[in-house]
Amino acid sequence: CTSSDPCMEFSTCLEGVCTGGAPVVCEDGPCDTRSCDSDTGICEVVETAPNGSACSADDPCDTPGTCDEGVCYGESPCDEASP
Repeated sequence: CTSSDPCMEFSTCLEGVCTGGAPVVCEDGPCDTRSCDSDTGICEVVETAPNGSACSADDPCDTPGTCDEGVCYGESPCDEASP
C-alpha cells in the first residue's frame, strides 16, 4: 500500500489500513542538513553550515576544506595522472 505521507517507505496494509513504514532517510551533504518534504517526498536542504566551517569532500584527493554557501571547497593536491 502507499501511505498518504510521501516521506514514509515500506508501509503495510493492516485490516484495510495502510500503516507503519520507515521514514525516508535523506543523506546530508558535507555542508548541509537535508530532510524529506512531506508535501513532495523530496529530500531538501533545511540548513547549511556556517561559511568557514570545516568540511570533507567525497573526493579522496581533496584536502579538508571549508564551507561556503552550502558548498564544500577543498584543494586537490593530486594530479590527474595519479591513481
